[in-house]
Amino acid sequence: MAQILVTKPGALNQRDRAALRRAGVVCVEADDPSSVKLIQPGGAELGGSDLLLAAMRAISKDRYSSNVAEVFPRLMTQMLEEARAELGGRK
Repeated sequence: MAQILVTKPGALNQRDRAALRRAGVVCVEADDPSSVKLIQPGGAELGGSDLLLAAMRAISKDRYSSNVAEVFPRLMTQMLEEARAELGGRK
């Protein structure tokens, strides 16, 4: 995950900026940061059930094309049946 370092203008020299960039840190200058801050963007990770629920809600509310609503359940069923077969032959 990328990190963002917010500093006052001119607080970092070119060499320090390059070293931070190589380390995956994005340097941002702000005229009035209250102090130097290290920010890690991101949020809570979604579990498989939450992700599936979000996908199903999006598909059920899709008004652009019914193709998604027809294809997605078929592909999910196929994938689940294949996974079950690998785990013990249940259908």
